[in-house]
Amino acid sequence: MRTTQIVIARKHNPGFLTDDELVKSFCVRVHEFESLMEPICERSGNSNIHQLVIGPRGSGKTTLLLRVAAEIRRDPDLSSRYFPVVFAEESYEVSSAGEFWLACLSHLANQAPPSEEGIDLRRTIGELQQIQNDRTLADRCLGVVQDFADREGKRLVLIVENLNSMFPDIADQHTGWRLRHTLQTEPRVLLLASATCRFREIDDPTRALFDQFRVLRLDPLTGRQCSVLWETASGRSCPPETIRALRILTGGSPRLVATLARFGGNSNFSADPL
Repeated sequence: MRTTQIVIARKHNPGFLTDDELVKSFCVRVHEFESLMEPICERSGNSNIHQLVIGPRGSGKTTLLLRVAAEIRRDPDLSSRYFPVVFAEESYEVSSAGEFWLACLSHLANQAPPSEEGIDLRRTIGELQQIQNDRTLADRCLGVVQDFADREGKRLVLIVENLNSMFPDIADQHTGWRLRHTLQTEPRVLLLASATCRFREIDDPTRALFDQFRVLRLDPLTGRQCSVLWETASGRSCPPETIRALRILTGGSPRLVATLARFGGNSNFSADPL
């Protein structure tokens, strides 16, 4: 039983789903998805609208961002203009600008198709890892990322989770300002990030990332959304009184609603007291 639960949990982690599985299971946060896609679909010339999704853990940030990445890969027009680069959910290895762009290059190497020009990104990463000066490392890594964008003729959509957790670990006070400069001046890079809460880097006018993002806040699911998610995850409908109890129990958290639906969808879940 324990093994079965682990397999089910892994299967329904959005990071393990294929694009088709993700699209099929995506049933709430539709409005938020459309809101994120709107500036991406627009042809924005030499500028990008960088976006930040804010919501507590379990509110659906990962699923929402991966749904955007899936749409870019699936849509012929978008895939001809953009290439999504999905960072690890927890980028704890990032503590400087150089490490940020090295991590970006590493994820790009894992996700990019083989180069017809014989360019080995993994070998390039091995060479760059020997650089000790962080400014030089950042410039070299960003240069390789830019070269990839030029070869593909696409803008890179960097999907970075938990941005608020990253900055407290960055000791170099200039890192934020260097990232701001890149975001403002580099049309080949678009940042789509998430955070569990608002944080000083975006709220303090004296900090580097102030006013750099279009912010989208994820609210708790409504009763209707809880009902839709329950039915999608369990394959069964749920009576209104049970949905009301479920929303109170979970606080409208998509992760908790989906978990209860998957593990309890085949049982007689009821709002009646025990």
